[in-house]
Amino acid sequence: MILSERGMRRLYHASQLPALFETSGKAFWTERYVSKHILNAHLDPSSDDASRKPEIIRTSAAWIAAQAGGGSGKRLVDLGCGPGLYCREFTSLGFDVTGIDFSKSSIAHAKSSAKKEGHQITYLHADYIREDIPRGFDVATLIYGDFCVLSDKDRDLLLWKLRSVLNPDGVFVFDVFTKKFQEKRHLRTDWYFQVKGGFWRRRPHLVLEQSHDYPEDDTSLNQYIVLAPWQRPRKYHLWHHYYTRESITGVLEKHKFKVIGTYADLNGSPYDSSGEWIGLVCRREG
Repeated sequence: MILSERGMRRLYHASQLPALFETSGKAFWTERYVSKHILNAHLDPSSDDASRKPEIIRTSAAWIAAQAGGGSGKRLVDLGCGPGLYCREFTSLGFDVTGIDFSKSSIAHAKSSAKKEGHQITYLHADYIREDIPRGFDVATLIYGDFCVLSDKDRDLLLWKLRSVLNPDGVFVFDVFTKKFQEKRHLRTDWYFQVKGGFWRRRPHLVLEQSHDYPEDDTSLNQYIVLAPWQRPRKYHLWHHYYTRESITGVLEKHKFKVIGTYADLNGSPYDSSGEWIGLVCRREG
C-alpha cells in the first residue's frame, strides 16, 4: 500500500484529537460486513466480548424479572437487544417482549430465531434515540453498558423519551461501567496489518488504534482508522462515558427517575465502590 502526499494529509487529519462525542460518520455496527462479525461475537457462548455468557444472561433475566415483580401480564422493551438473547429469556419468564436494535443483521437473526423457537417476540429495526418507538411498557432494559456509549445529549434524550415509553411507575433497569472498567480495558495506541482480511474489512488492510482521554468529562474514546487499497482512510469512534454511583444517580433524578437500588451487576450482587460495573433499578416518577 503506497500513500500519496494527499493520502498522508488525510491520514494526519483523521488521527487528530476529535471534539467530545464527535461522530465519525456511519456507525460501524450498521456496516454489513462488520455487523456480521459483531453478530458472531454475540452468539459465541464462550466469549463475553459482545454479549455476556448464556448462564449470566439467564441469571440476570430472572433477577430483573424479580425486580419488576414478575413478568406475567407485563410488557417489556429491551433497547439495544442485539440478536435477542435477553428477549428470549424474558419471554420465557412471562413478559410480552419487544426488542429494538439498530443492526439489521442482529434483528434479522433475532426474528429468525424467534420463529424457529415459537416465541412471540416483537423485533423492531430502529434507532431508539432518533426514531419513535412504541409506548405502554412496564419495564425497559438497556444492558451491557450501552448507556455509556451515548453522548450527554443523546443520554438525556433517551431518558426524556423513556418517560413517555414507560407506564406510570414503570421500571428502567440498566448498567453502566466505572472508571475502573475503562482503565482495565483501555486501548493502547497501536497499529497492525490484517493480511487476509479481518474484523474491519474482507480484504487486506491496516488498522491504526488510538486512545484519547477526556478526564474532565469522565469520557474516553477508542478511535480506529482503517486503511485499505483504493479507499480513503475510514475513521470509527467508540465513545465511553463512565460513571460513579453519585453521578448516575444525579442524572436519573434530574429526569425524574427514582433509584430503587444500585448493585455491582444486574444479578443483584452487592454494590462495590471499587467495582467495574454499576447495575441500576429505577422507577419513573410522576
